[in-house]
This record gives sequence, C-alpha cells and structure tokens, in this order.
Amino acid sequence: MNDTILKKEFREDAIDRFENQIATYYYTLQQYPDSIVYIESICPKKGMPQYGIDFNDEVEIENQNLKSLTYEQILLFLKNIKKERKEKFINFLKKRDITFKSELDYWIDKDVI
Repeated sequence: MNDTILKKEFREDAIDRFENQIATYYYTLQQYPDSIVYIESICPKKGMPQYGIDFNDEVEIENQNLKSLTYEQILLFLKNIKKERKEKFINFLKKRDITFKSELDYWIDKDVI
C-alpha cells in the first residue's frame, strides 16, 4: 500500500495536551478504515518510576456500530469536554446505544528501559 492511500485511510486529530512534572498527557482521536479510536496517553517523564512505558487508555468504535454518528461529531464533542473526557464520552456512546470497546494498553521503549 503506498503512502497516498494510507494517508486517505488514516486521520489523527489532537484534542488536548497537558504536561506537569510527572508526565505528559495526550488526548487524540484517530480514524482508521474500519474504526474510530479515542486515546488518552500518559508518558511519564525521565526520573519517574514508570519512565519508558507509555500508557494508552482507548475507546474504539467499529464503523459498523457508529449509526449516524460521524468522526467530525465525535471530534467536536471531545474538544468541548475539559474534564473526565473518557467517562463522559463513554456515557455519550451508551446513551446512543453505540457498541464500543474500552481497553488499557501500554508500550515499552526498550531503548530507555
């Protein structure tokens, strides 16, 4: 698959970014050919106990379960929430009877650990 086709099949939008002395927090929405994924990422800073391990808390909705909901509508909804974003997003989906999968994942940077 060439890069042009891949770019058309994948989209990513930054919703928010927050940083403190412990970690950097990223909030993103991604669109794949078959699903939409909301991700809350925590990247501990150097010197912190979990440094080198990035944690991703994800909510994935398969396109077949979106009903009439669009990527743009989800993006707007998420950008307008400032606190407890994931919980409010899950409640939003449940109220609309939209099936989703929620999971916590992590990635280890073997060059750091």
